[in-house]
Amino acid sequence: MSPLSDIEANNSMNLIIKDSAEEVSSDFHRLLNALKSNTKIVAIRFEGDFLDDLTSLERGQVLEAIAVIPCLRTVHLGDSFIFTKDIAAMLKSIPGLLELTMSDMVLQGIQVDFDQLEQALHAHSGLKFFKMDNCVTSVQDIDMSNLKKSEKKLSTISSPVVHMAAAQSA
Repeated sequence: MSPLSDIEANNSMNLIIKDSAEEVSSDFHRLLNALKSNTKIVAIRFEGDFLDDLTSLERGQVLEAIAVIPCLRTVHLGDSFIFTKDIAAMLKSIPGLLELTMSDMVLQGIQVDFDQLEQALHAHSGLKFFKMDNCVTSVQDIDMSNLKKSEKKLSTISSPVVHMAAAQSA
């Protein structure tokens, strides 16, 4: 079964998409609607070609779509450019999120966007694990030191729990 079919059928608690966006669905709006109507996904891992194939606007729309999944507890984003304001908005919309990890991401925005992401991380009452691996900014003068400090402050558990279960199902 394709990832889109699994999403539409509410068949999976762990969604891992590494393929190109075109391989997942030729109809982007169908994918968004499937994500928005899903009620069972607990863990999401988007990496590889998937996010990278999307436009900046589409990446933001994907984060908006997953923000309405009621039982979502862990999100991993990897291998792409992404606006920090989209991550902050997602955090504000998922009060039950326990874990957020990002790897090999190019974080985009101006300093105020990075500051707002840090504020969203600290304002989130449920987040237990936050990690950034090999994440850089798209603009050289952006200060990410507070975000990096947030990793230490916010990670109240030593390793992700739900995230590990998602990775094992891949």
